Amino acid sequence: MRVRSVRSVTELEPALWARLSADRTVYLGHPWLAWAERSEDYESRYLLAEERDGTVVGALPCYLWRGGSGVSMNQAYHPLDLLAVPRLGAGAEADRPLWMPLLLLGSRAGYHGGALVGPALPGPRRSRVIARLFEAAGELAQSVGAAAMAMLYAPQAHAEECLAALAEHAPGLPTPSYAPLSAEAVIPVATVEAERSARRRREWQREARAFAASGGSVHRARLSTCYREAGPLLGRLQRRYGEDDTDEAMTAYLEQQAGCLDDWSEVMLERRDGRLTGFALCYAWGDTLHVRAAGFAQDAGPYAYFNLAVYQPLALAAERGLDWVDLGTGAYRGKLLRGARLRSTHALVWPPPGSSPAVLATLSLPGEDYLDAIA
Repeated sequence: MRVRSVRSVTELEPALWARLSADRTVYLGHPWLAWAERSEDYESRYLLAEERDGTVVGALPCYLWRGGSGVSMNQAYHPLDLLAVPRLGAGAEADRPLWMPLLLLGSRAGYHGGALVGPALPGPRRSRVIARLFEAAGELAQSVGAAAMAMLYAPQAHAEECLAALAEHAPGLPTPSYAPLSAEAVIPVATVEAERSARRRREWQREARAFAASGGSVHRARLSTCYREAGPLLGRLQRRYGEDDTDEAMTAYLEQQAGCLDDWSEVMLERRDGRLTGFALCYAWGDTLHVRAAGFAQDAGPYAYFNLAVYQPLALAAERGLDWVDLGTGAYRGKLLRGARLRSTHALVWPPPGSSPAVLATLSLPGEDYLDAIA
């Protein structure tokens, strides 16, 4: 088996990537990766494991991060910020210069990552493909001068599969630290109505009625038709939660996504007197409707978040016969009260040489977001 690399997923046929990513999330799909590699903060490579006849049987997206814009989304992909800073505070900052450049494996955005392997491969062969991809990632890290490597937000079963493959087939690669990092809140469309208690069902109906009676109108649209209006609302929400993202940066973020993902986008819009007062951006992919981003004006209707980002997506998913609505990370209590269940995601981290013992210890402890999810 050999491994070669290409710099852009657009060099590969979408059908090839679709075969490798079958039954995986939108965040490992060809359109999402085409968007993700557009950032000037990262240098992208895609490692491709090939049989002797040239058949591609596995792939691993890689992103070399040298630092950059400081957009808040980037910080959600630094192991130091995710695992060490919440516990050590300023005590972790002395290690920060050691970590860059950082080679991210499997994902740099979307809070879901992993390696891709042809679904038809038998178990032992699959394990060897995964190990060879990680070995090649280690070789890439060395060749580009990366100080550390990390695969973040991998579903638990996949993370454990990768660990087992490395232990069996890649003894020369250092053993990574392993920790639960976060969680995805997902709602099963077909069963959520039956699983809700009568009390919760009444609460949902009350929130939906209050929103409907508040005078706004709800529409659906493609992202390309509304990103300019939605950008400032997303910026407002980001700043409300302590980030410093500008309206202009968030508008550019949505515009770039529209350029790659518009065909899969479904945006739930609330309008009042012709103004956009709320939105929730969703992507329909496979059997799942993924809720990606949302934003609201000060005068948005009551319970606007739950109506636009939960109830409306559930209705759309049911219309289309989809199995799941993926609400993403964060705000877990509200999502669980509305029928969601949690899928944990995990981190594999190869820290830089010279890391302090205190920082190294945190890399095997549960992340703050994971602890929030299970609280």
